[in-house]
Amino acid sequence: MHLFFSEINDVSTNYVIDWLIYMKQKYIRYNGKMINSTEFDFSQLLFSFDFGNRHNNSQISLNNSDILKNIKSIWFRRPYNGVKDLYDPIENFSIDIPKDKINNLLRQHNKILKDFIVNLVENKCKTVLGSYNIFELNKPEILLLAKQTGLNIPNTIITNSYDDVKKFYLRNNKMIICKALHEGVSYHPKSINSGFVQYTTLLSEINELPKVFAYSLFQEYIEKSFEIRIVYLDGTFFPMAIFSQNEKKTIVDFRNMNQKLPNRMIPYVISKSLKDKLQALMMKIGLNMASIDLLKATNNKIYFLEINPVGQYDFVSKNCKYDLDNKIAKYLTNEKY
Repeated sequence: MHLFFSEINDVSTNYVIDWLIYMKQKYIRYNGKMINSTEFDFSQLLFSFDFGNRHNNSQISLNNSDILKNIKSIWFRRPYNGVKDLYDPIENFSIDIPKDKINNLLRQHNKILKDFIVNLVENKCKTVLGSYNIFELNKPEILLLAKQTGLNIPNTIITNSYDDVKKFYLRNNKMIICKALHEGVSYHPKSINSGFVQYTTLLSEINELPKVFAYSLFQEYIEKSFEIRIVYLDGTFFPMAIFSQNEKKTIVDFRNMNQKLPNRMIPYVISKSLKDKLQALMMKIGLNMASIDLLKATNNKIYFLEINPVGQYDFVSKNCKYDLDNKIAKYLTNEKY
């Protein structure tokens, strides 16, 4: 049995499950807090834990099946480690304690129990891909770790001051970019045929910035030959070159792609030296699967940009014919790929 932590709309999970079905492997899927959309429901678990000195018995059952005995692998594809699926907040009760305080205590209690169950199942598994806890990374922290492992990173500043930005702007040829410290804003209202996605922005003029603003991350603008997206799978690298420099919409951020005329994307070979540095970085972070973004500059230097532990890999697989869904399925079943 294989356990997937994912989301209802993640098609990559579907493709890997298709391979497992072809291999005649059983699976269960947990889609997080989505109501009526999951095959694995924490609120329906029956569990018993005996911590006595003479006994070390633990049992977690779902549909009369002992999960601890049957789960062979876990893939934390898009893990949800919240508890909104575990309990309903209390609305009316008679005791004289604020409702928010009681519900916050319930959330904390359920969080402890859920984390304990997941860790217990994970520790019983032969194969674990991804991480239950590491699905969002601190961008500044990862940039520092990348630098420590010998990777080139763009000149970077985090500030809320116009004066600091101006000095940085002048030091970097009056061409800098601004990007989100966390995830960019994405808004797609269902009622209208429009939306908003925040991309990396080129700043060739800074005079309109206020004197003080929200803390933001700025980097030097690096003229690129192409971008590199790598899917990392437990020591194996699957790199792709993205020729985004000749398209106005994608010259700064390839995600802002022209769907009618998409960028050329082809397989790419990275050096052993770069592999070793990236491998060291992934080990420091504690991840065995992620998407890695790099940039090859016109001066032939390769710059590290960021890592996404739950990034999309389907377009890398298809454009480069890496067949990653099959490889992931084989990895989870301990077959060679």
